[in-house]
Amino acid sequence: MKRYLPWTILTALLILLPIQAARAAAVTEIDNEEYVVYSAALGNLDTVFVSPVRCRSVFHETLSQHKLNAESIAELARQGSAPDLTLIEDFNRKNGRSALIAAGRLPAPFTLDESWTATFPSEGSVERLELSRVGFDSPRKRALVVISHTFRGGERAFHSSGGYMLLEKHGENWRVIRTAAGWASHY
Repeated sequence: MKRYLPWTILTALLILLPIQAARAAAVTEIDNEEYVVYSAALGNLDTVFVSPVRCRSVFHETLSQHKLNAESIAELARQGSAPDLTLIEDFNRKNGRSALIAAGRLPAPFTLDESWTATFPSEGSVERLELSRVGFDSPRKRALVVISHTFRGGERAFHSSGGYMLLEKHGENWRVIRTAAGWASHY
């Protein structure tokens, strides 16, 4: 009996590890409906940011640090954008880790970028947009995404701001129904 125990444990691990890996991988794959929401959100950037965003460069990996906690949920509710519980759970589950955005899946003129690039070289500045994963409610009629805009100009200038977009599905199209400021920092 004792000599079979290590083999039993090893066999169990070999069976369970691929199952766990598959579950984790499923969370990190961006589905088609998320790309449709990204298109709608990127087409409405000016509803989130105070000043117009000229940047069309999107970082190739999704944000993973933006989860909805009690404070951010309360702020969204205060601004009239309170998401339901299933949407919050889906958003937080998906944003527990980063996912790669597939090449060619964002609408023109947006492009993927793997690093900081000189978006406006004549001005000596670099900037990019970052997207969170999209959280959906159970019927997949409402969606929430976080969009971040970061700008570095010269040696010391830095600005980062972002916000939440709540979208609703009308027929086959997603429309932004509410935005909420998330943060702004600069030096």
